[in-house]
Amino acid sequence: MTKERFRELSHAVAVFVFVFVFVFVFESSAFSSENDVSAVEGKDGKYTVHHVLRAARGMRAFVPQHLVEFEVKKETPDAPDVSIGKVRVDYDSSQNLKGSTQLSFGTFTRAGEYSYVLSEKKNNVSGMEQSTAKYRLRVQVSSDGNGKLKIKCVTAETDGKKRDKIEFTDVIRKKGELSISMNVQGDSADKQKEFPIVLKLSKAKTYDGNGIAEAIIENRDSKEKRKIRVAYGNQKQVSLKHGDVLRFVLPIGTGYWAYQKCERDGYSPDVWSSDGDSIPYSGSAGDGKYDFGLTNGCKGNGGLMDGMSKDVFLRGLDAKINVTNVFNGKKVSLIKTLPDDYLGFEIIGIIVVVCVIMGVAMVFRRRRL
Repeated sequence: MTKERFRELSHAVAVFVFVFVFVFVFESSAFSSENDVSAVEGKDGKYTVHHVLRAARGMRAFVPQHLVEFEVKKETPDAPDVSIGKVRVDYDSSQNLKGSTQLSFGTFTRAGEYSYVLSEKKNNVSGMEQSTAKYRLRVQVSSDGNGKLKIKCVTAETDGKKRDKIEFTDVIRKKGELSISMNVQGDSADKQKEFPIVLKLSKAKTYDGNGIAEAIIENRDSKEKRKIRVAYGNQKQVSLKHGDVLRFVLPIGTGYWAYQKCERDGYSPDVWSSDGDSIPYSGSAGDGKYDFGLTNGCKGNGGLMDGMSKDVFLRGLDAKINVTNVFNGKKVSLIKTLPDDYLGFEIIGIIVVVCVIMGVAMVFRRRRL
């Protein structure tokens, strides 16, 4: 064998080995990939379909008892029908109501792959945002060699990704009104006094906004209106006088607390509030410098108020906070209302004016004489 012939033979063997190894690795990878695809959980030919209903705190009063239904469309012409149950949603205090049902396939007539599309049927439940997920189910059917067919595996794909679980998630979104009304008992001057109110909001579990809540302050008597914006998680101070009503429209489940800043000014506050569903809260305080909580759990004084407060949350469609400030002190004279720094100057000024008037009067009297 010549050297040239040996080289040609060696080259041919090397090419053959390379091609063999490449094909073997490729086929092994492809086979591995096909068999590593996540399969949907199932047993005895039945496969589980999960359903989750997400709701905010307090939403249980608005989760109607109903049945979640599904629909399956065949993509393979000779695919057998699919049987699938319904998911029953009951009243619950949980924010995530979980349920499940099972689907099963009819009799397959051949080995191979069958394709279906599974989705949730539309319903007319008010405030419910239904899942738009669509699962492509691929059923691999094989023969056992004795003429019997069996399901090898079922895979589910949605949004371009293969899943090991079929799950649909619906969300309940409802809104309610939170209002803070200010009332003052006293004369017309008392009713012009503004009282500082500090409030704070926390997001509902189902909140999907920009983090800002908008409200309108309207006076019942003058009909004047003004808008305010409150960032979730931050304290906001607003001034309310007699007849002012602060109104928010917020998602059910929004947390909130509020308090009135107080000082020794002769006014005693009291409050009645309701979160829209539970037992109303009421409280009162005498004339004093301590901050006055307007919601149950909002207690403390001074700078401790924020740290000692626990928010309540909007449960129903109409939550109200009614504040009344009653003037029960004595009317303070003009001189007493002046700051101490200026009181001496004011008294001296008054004395000077009196002296001038008396001097002018004495001059006129002498001229007459």
